Amino acid sequence: DNKPLPLWKNLGIWAKNFAMEYTDENTFNRWLHDRETLVLLDGLDEIRDPEKRRDVCNWIDGLAEGLKKAFFVVSSRWTGYRVESGIELGCNHLRVDVCDFTPEQQKIFLQKWFKAAFCEDLDVNATQQEKDKAMVKAEKRANQIAAYLDDEKNRSLRTMAAVPMLLQIMALLWKDHEFLPENRSELFEMSLHYLLD
Repeated sequence: DNKPLPLWKNLGIWAKNFAMEYTDENTFNRWLHDRETLVLLDGLDEIRDPEKRRDVCNWIDGLAEGLKKAFFVVSSRWTGYRVESGIELGCNHLRVDVCDFTPEQQKIFLQKWFKAAFCEDLDVNATQQEKDKAMVKAEKRANQIAAYLDDEKNRSLRTMAAVPMLLQIMALLWKDHEFLPENRSELFEMSLHYLLD
């Protein structure tokens, strides 16, 4: 009967496969039912078959109804969540769409991100002169990466910079190395290495 196992049973199987004897399905069942729990379900859009995606939405609805103390976050690209095709959550939920940055928003993000990053690097007892110096450095770095992305030869990276998560990874790479790869595949490879580190 192709019905999926309850979430706590799946988690128990996963824990057993990774030799986590101290956490079994009963422990997961208690956590999910008795505690306020955050359940992250990523990649609804990665289920290719629309019928299976509909089934997963129904499964999530059932979980949400049965787990009164749990909070669910379900991620999907906009192409994977299609109300008009019946691929939607029926449970009470808040939908949030992360939109691409405009070029102006990218510049604002970079200015704020570098200022926050360089402030975080400061010692708690930093002098005003050290703080001012960090702000100048932050503004310089933000302007450098913005100019780099504005350069016509970096058009493919500029397109990717519209995606907030990718722009943040670019900012991290620029802060640490003052360098960005020249094409998409290199950026994805460096991003993967950065995230795995």
